[in-house]
Amino acid sequence: MIGRKIDEVLQMFLTQMPSRLEVADGDPRISGAIFDIDPRTGRALSIRRVHERLEA
Repeated sequence: MIGRKIDEVLQMFLTQMPSRLEVADGDPRISGAIFDIDPRTGRALSIRRVHERLEA
């Protein structure tokens, strides 16, 4: 539902019918993760969640 109106995405998911999705407005947020990787092994040393509400 990234950047789209939730009700339209749910309807498309439930009906499995393609449709145009409108861009959502208001309440912008950013979510993700930051990984620290060991360059020798390629394994994650740490993982930090990122979730912030942005000023509109």
